[in-house]
Amino acid sequence: MAQDIRVVARTFEVQDNQGMNEDLTLLAGKAAGVCYMPDDYMEKGIQNTEKAMKRAAGTAKSGHHSVFDHGHITFVVKTNKVLAMLLNSVGAYTTSEKSARYTVMHPETELELTLYDKWRIRLQGLILEKYPDMSEKEADKLSIENARYLISIFTPTTMEYTISFRQAFLTADYLERLSRDCRELTDSFSSRLGSSAGELAGLLREQLGEMRVADNKNQYFRFLEYQHSKRETAPKKEIVGDSYTLVYTGSLAILAQIQRHRTLRYSMFFDGNPERFGFYIPTIVKEAGFSEEWLRDISSVAYCIPQGTLVRITEQGIFEDFALKCKERLCGRAQLEVTKNTEASVWKFIKGAESLCEENQELLTAITYTPADGGTMQPCARCMFRDFVCTEGCRFGAKEALARII
Repeated sequence: MAQDIRVVARTFEVQDNQGMNEDLTLLAGKAAGVCYMPDDYMEKGIQNTEKAMKRAAGTAKSGHHSVFDHGHITFVVKTNKVLAMLLNSVGAYTTSEKSARYTVMHPETELELTLYDKWRIRLQGLILEKYPDMSEKEADKLSIENARYLISIFTPTTMEYTISFRQAFLTADYLERLSRDCRELTDSFSSRLGSSAGELAGLLREQLGEMRVADNKNQYFRFLEYQHSKRETAPKKEIVGDSYTLVYTGSLAILAQIQRHRTLRYSMFFDGNPERFGFYIPTIVKEAGFSEEWLRDISSVAYCIPQGTLVRITEQGIFEDFALKCKERLCGRAQLEVTKNTEASVWKFIKGAESLCEENQELLTAITYTPADGGTMQPCARCMFRDFVCTEGCRFGAKEALARII
């Protein structure tokens, strides 16, 4: 058999979405023809528009929704940070979000803005004092990414977001279910989340037009535990092995980063009480002796759920994908909280190495460091990994990547 590849659809920029629903439904109907008909894709049995549209309707009714995944839509979404996290939790997507690490954010209340500006200036001074050879521009970037711990998880953000035609309909369903579930909860976080989700669902349906498929599996945002179960859930049992489950606390800011490892599954337990697990304190703030002042300030905006609020995070996946996460996060260029969190997880795998298969034990040695004198295996920066070549470079290097305080 001679092999062949042909392009039959592509993404292109549009100024409006006129005809989008019909075009993508037609594409789904033709894809269904590939499944069910003897014709080649380019033959009239599949290409006939009327028959393809009927076929699409039939497959939608029967539950063969995967054919609606061939078409993709790129949205520009203006929403808040926590809803952006939800959109990024669905698994199959591409997103380009305004970075709180590189751009100045604009919180909604005057107090948040005052604290954000205060600590941005304070942090820049602490950073330059600790690292006097660092440029003001680099210190400012680092101060921005740490000052954002003080601003709300509902801070406005903008993202370019691409999902399949099918997933867009399902996401609208998930948002509506979340909105309904949150109506039964009284905490301010869940109430505001539900209201925002309902509004975004309506906006999404306006853009999509006629509903072609709907969730038929009773799905929801598994990223959220409390808001859908509406009760306190016990932590899952930690398992270290080829398939693993880890449970730890981390800030909402770190969760927004690590959930982007789409081969891994993340969820959070947060019942709306910002004092439940406390607040994250940047290491440089601790070492400078300003922990109490930081906690006073972040507690004063607890009502708006600052991004430094700690939540219980459950991480699940397979070890091979965890190793890929390490190749991004065990780095001097990564945010310190996520680097230290990943380092702590590596220690768990080192201590439970016997639970890994032989191949994964070998992979563990490739992403860790063992001294030449035969000392204990330990986590290390990715630039020391046996199977990774860094093309970025950073000021901290292998020696300081895990020992830095900013």
